[in-house]
Amino acid sequence: MKFMLTKFVVVWIILLNAFISFAQGDKQSQNVNFVPIGKLSGEVFDLRTSKPIEYSNVVIYNSKDSSLINGTITNPSGLFGFEKLPFGRMYVKISYIGYKTELIDSVIINPKNNEINIGKIYLETSTFNLDEVVVASERDMMVNNLDKKIINVEKNITSAGGTAVDVMQNIPSVSVDVDGAVSLRGNKNVTILIDGRPNGLESIGSGDLLNQIPASSIESIELVTNPSAKYDPEGTAGIINIVLKKRTNIGLNGIISANAGTGDKYNSSLNFNLRQYPFNFFASYDGRVGNMTGTGTTNRLTSIGGVSSSLFQNQNDKNLMMTHNANTGFDYSINDYNTLTLSMQYRRFAMENDVTVNNLTYNSSDIITRNFTRLSGGERAVDFRNYTLSYKKTFDSKGEEFTADFMFNDIDMNFSQEITQNEFEAGGAVSQIQQRTFSKNENQMLILQSNYKRPFEGLGTLETGFKTTFRKLLMKSDYENFDAVSSIWLYDPLSRNYFKNDEQIHAVYATFAGVFAGLKYQTGLRAEQTTINGKQEVNNISYTKDYLSFYPSLHLVKEFADQNEIQLSYSRRVNRPHPRSINPVVDYTDSLNITQGNPYLDPEFVNSYELGYSKYWGASSFSSNLFYKLTNGLIGNYSELEPSGITRTTFLNLSKGTSYGIELTGNHSILQWWKMNANLSYFNSEVTGPNFSNDNFSWMAKLNSTMTIWDNIMVQLMLNYNSPMVMSQSITKEVFTADLALRKEFWEGKLSLLLRVSDLFNTQKYDIETTGNGFVINSYRKRDSQNIFFGITYRLDATQKMRERNTRTDGDMENY
Repeated sequence: MKFMLTKFVVVWIILLNAFISFAQGDKQSQNVNFVPIGKLSGEVFDLRTSKPIEYSNVVIYNSKDSSLINGTITNPSGLFGFEKLPFGRMYVKISYIGYKTELIDSVIINPKNNEINIGKIYLETSTFNLDEVVVASERDMMVNNLDKKIINVEKNITSAGGTAVDVMQNIPSVSVDVDGAVSLRGNKNVTILIDGRPNGLESIGSGDLLNQIPASSIESIELVTNPSAKYDPEGTAGIINIVLKKRTNIGLNGIISANAGTGDKYNSSLNFNLRQYPFNFFASYDGRVGNMTGTGTTNRLTSIGGVSSSLFQNQNDKNLMMTHNANTGFDYSINDYNTLTLSMQYRRFAMENDVTVNNLTYNSSDIITRNFTRLSGGERAVDFRNYTLSYKKTFDSKGEEFTADFMFNDIDMNFSQEITQNEFEAGGAVSQIQQRTFSKNENQMLILQSNYKRPFEGLGTLETGFKTTFRKLLMKSDYENFDAVSSIWLYDPLSRNYFKNDEQIHAVYATFAGVFAGLKYQTGLRAEQTTINGKQEVNNISYTKDYLSFYPSLHLVKEFADQNEIQLSYSRRVNRPHPRSINPVVDYTDSLNITQGNPYLDPEFVNSYELGYSKYWGASSFSSNLFYKLTNGLIGNYSELEPSGITRTTFLNLSKGTSYGIELTGNHSILQWWKMNANLSYFNSEVTGPNFSNDNFSWMAKLNSTMTIWDNIMVQLMLNYNSPMVMSQSITKEVFTADLALRKEFWEGKLSLLLRVSDLFNTQKYDIETTGNGFVINSYRKRDSQNIFFGITYRLDATQKMRERNTRTDGDMENY
């Protein structure tokens, strides 16, 4: 069974290669040496306002057989352009949501007319009905696809100058806690992808990952709450895919921005691309430095054998975060059918922190029995390197393509910390304990994957592929104690932590999508062979997991008249235990609240069902989704109070977990210059485990109000509210935040100035209550989330200057 999926992959490659060769024959050989040299350009405007329309779709078709030649979108000035077009007769379709499609027929490119400017095209507003329905015409709204929602955040100015954490806080159904950890519908088991690929940073947590990604580099966020079999099944809540910007306009294009905020927060970014057929070079850099302060309290009431006591902790922390993010690469068009992409990325995330925790323990008579202060200072650095080689092959048959990817991630994390603990004795005496920690984590991941997509006329589209993942994780921590007598540091061999975890996942999948009796459908099946080997060298504990799992999926969409549609979907998902949750060594970072992993954890599996309804009219829309998730073997935190008064937290496969609820999303243009988007999620989460059962109805609401006032001035207000939510033994209390931003554009959008206020009313906080047998813990944390930011952005668009030099060519358009 162990090598079954590997054999499947080999057979899949052989059969697929034979199938492609048979299906294509010698078609591509007829055109491989043809070098197109034609050019076409134009501009798109609103007929009523005469303003340019950004992101209009411009597609060129062959007049002979209506096959697709090329496509692009317009820039902020409404301009578009094509190069390297073949000679011949073609037609152009120009479309945008909420406007009538414009058809430019009988465009002929030949040696006499090889550069054509079709001039200004004016689109007239109208109702719309597309296979891919957009909730609103602005790109900062939501797009519904068959198996995902796309939230276009490029124009979300309330997160400008921030990171992906700020972006996530404004995404429907998503919440972010004080550490940047992401939850989807109240579930933290979310898989985060970047450009559809694993990021390899699971070992450092989602908060550190999101803080490394600048908001300015994000084009859209894809929410896949019920993924098809094409996607990895990891993440029981679903998938959040962060799509980064990658400009493909011809010529030289770029964006330069800088932001400064109160509390010593600064960042700047550069993003350039140079496209000159057959190459497209791209490069970007983002650097940021920011100070963050915070406070917190923890109150624990305990009762052991009828004897009660209480612990009060006050915490103050200061963090200095620095990140560098560099990315470069190029696309190479070998010919009209084959493209290679090579990219390299380097990220460095560094943080210095100082934490002071005051601890007071009282007995039942309110007499202090222990008083100590714990001071800790540490430095952490994460270096991430990614190398990706991608190959894409297209065919004469429209929609048919083959892709292959080779990805390698190499990650190092170094952490050092020094702790000083002062115990205050009766009579004023002070005893001191000093410790220090040195940690180094190494995480390497290799991914090989390939996908093939083939439409069958009148039947549907087949998509199939394989993916093989190898991941190696090494966690090493050494501890030293200071000997005051000899004034030297002594190595502590009993506290060291040497943990290894090797994982292999081999997968094959197939999906088929089509239309039957007016019903759109997509069905699929994925098979995965998983092998995990781990060892904790300190106590010589080893474990092995080896299992084969199948993950089916089904998506159905029925469209009705007047732009109504109903969607029904099902998928099976998995959550494999995180390396931290299976590491059996005890973490004594907080000596009164210790944690320990469980190496015998099993994966949890979830069956997810969704039923949705959408209604569109003009530029307004309404959608609703009913969802139900049943999780077997739910992995959750489990805390127990020990007789010594220490709380020990570990991880268990709880009996089960269920979640069900409804999501409502609406978008409406109140006035021509005022658009609003609202989202409401109401759901129940129930967790059942040993000696406890916890369930609660929760809800979250988000409101986005965008106003365009005066001349090129945009004002945006974002409101977020999360009600109390259930997490195994804990309940998080309500959180409300508001962000306000104003942007003014100059020089036809080339230059923009930004003023932003985060957490307008300074209400962002995190309050959690945890209950167990004999104890209740209330924890509160607050950070300096209220800040004022000022930013400036400049867009470089050499393509526009080139197009302005072009003149419209009429007249001698004849067949070639």
